[in-house]
Amino acid sequence: MEYYKLMLLDDEEIVLMGIQKTYHMEDYGFTLAGCFSNPQKALDAVSEIRPDLIITDIRMPRMNGLEFSEQVRKRLPDTEIVILSGYDDFSYAQTAVKIGISDYLLKPIKKEDFSAMLTRMHRRIEEKHTLLENVCNLRKVAESSVGELKNYFFLELAEAPFHDNARIHSLYQSCGLDFQDSPFLLAKFDYTEASFPEDTMTALGRLEQQISAELEPFGTLETFQNDEYMFFFLYDILQDLYDAIRETLLDIEAQARAGQIDITVGISTIHQGMESLYAANLECDKWLKTNSSTHAAGSQNTAAGSAPDASAPSKLVSAVLSYIEEHFCENISLASTAEAVAISKTYLCDIFKKELGMTFVNYVTNLRIEQAKELLADPTLKMYEISSAVGFNDYTYFSQIFKKRTGMTLSEYRKRY
Repeated sequence: MEYYKLMLLDDEEIVLMGIQKTYHMEDYGFTLAGCFSNPQKALDAVSEIRPDLIITDIRMPRMNGLEFSEQVRKRLPDTEIVILSGYDDFSYAQTAVKIGISDYLLKPIKKEDFSAMLTRMHRRIEEKHTLLENVCNLRKVAESSVGELKNYFFLELAEAPFHDNARIHSLYQSCGLDFQDSPFLLAKFDYTEASFPEDTMTALGRLEQQISAELEPFGTLETFQNDEYMFFFLYDILQDLYDAIRETLLDIEAQARAGQIDITVGISTIHQGMESLYAANLECDKWLKTNSSTHAAGSQNTAAGSAPDASAPSKLVSAVLSYIEEHFCENISLASTAEAVAISKTYLCDIFKKELGMTFVNYVTNLRIEQAKELLADPTLKMYEISSAVGFNDYTYFSQIFKKRTGMTLSEYRKRY
């Protein structure tokens, strides 16, 4: 049972003692957080105590229960308030309704009536807390969905020269973006040749966080990705900072290579307006082809890869998904999956984009999250054990991804389901 905080207020000490002696508040799901005979002292303490329920007498010197309740409403509008009154006065009841009093009991109060009120108030508070929690979780899930929508929006602008302008502007507004006419720079990291000793997706997630931390001081940053590239869209930047941003990006590339992470960066010039994102992406590609022999070799290898029979895409998709289903808890990557089903990485990217409408990374991540949900039902499993079991070697990163995708922490999800 969830316990909520209760405050009692009555100018007669004997009444306060009688309530405490007669009713064991813990049996009804309440803890007594404050007991007052002076309404002003109770009002002074209410913001600190933040009670879920207040039970107050109506007739008290200096400030009556209705005046007290009206002041409480201004400070804690969600607190439930129950009035105890020895007067069956219609005007009191009218004022109580106007203030939003939760219940109004007439003295002398029968024990069963008081008990029923406590049970009723606990249920009401519990329902309210559950509703607020659900709204909070829905907001978090919505924010996660907006993240997916942003990724789709930016890829659409970066990869296609022509768009349905009405649809693009609708997506722009849905994502809550505000860069339409801002100067921006695009950085594009090619990670197709990168290999990681640990889980690939965890490593890529951490790499994205590290690059973001380096770039955020220069302006406002949005990130998006497909199965070959990580993009960093940096806007609201000054022309004078271009050289510093470029040097920072090249340093990131050099440090990664020094750490045996084979990534290459392409950098655009400064553009303005979201319609220029396609041109900026082309500049990144030109930079990559001109300055990276590794990238060029990777492109040749990809081009030389075997192309499957286009007449049987469903059979190939089935083979790809079967392989992922068997190996998603391992250190799986786009490259290893493409090799396992004997197709090129480029063709595998196309399969996910055209047949499934999502990236390889998102598909595998979704499988891992769903598996984690099932494992959370087993209370004997520790959180880090679940993280490892679904393929995330970094528990901290796993917990971040889980909360981002579900709107709940691991503990919150286990408690609820």
